[in-house]
Amino acid sequence: MSAIEQYYQEICNQNRIRLKVVGDDFAGDFIGGGAGRVFTKTYYFQKEYKDLKIEFKQAFGSTNLSEGMCNLSNTPGIYAFSVKTKSLFSSWFSKDKNRLQILCKNEVFAKRIQELLVESGIEDLMNDFPLEPMIELSFEDNNWQLNTRHSLHFANKEKIFFPFYRFYVLLIDELY
Repeated sequence: MSAIEQYYQEICNQNRIRLKVVGDDFAGDFIGGGAGRVFTKTYYFQKEYKDLKIEFKQAFGSTNLSEGMCNLSNTPGIYAFSVKTKSLFSSWFSKDKNRLQILCKNEVFAKRIQELLVESGIEDLMNDFPLEPMIELSFEDNNWQLNTRHSLHFANKEKIFFPFYRFYVLLIDELY
């Protein structure tokens, strides 16, 4: 078991999260000639929390991508929002050093989302990693869908999972 798998297993055991690890080894010819092998490892996380299913997928290897999702039932006090990210480069030249911008029609809910981003540790990650996450809560097919997506093209990428998981849990606690 790799150090990353041990780290994930420890987090999952502490938080009663199901973990499935899938490794793939692809061999083949490349366009333009040549042959090679690509090894990928995908970690699937799943947690039932307050009758809602939180799911994450972290793919290491050729894609290095993290995705999270949770379908939320309709409840009063929930508003669509999205979190946009200023690039690390553009934040160097901006007066406002906060890299996260919350777009939401309800200012009180937007303020609470900002607090949850801090409480979960996502805002701290923004200072430590070249992270540019997409976080969105939207209403589709008569359900609220919370989705996150971001690149994992940097060192210590395994440290990213738990703050995003924590954000989901904190938001669910806030709403239900």
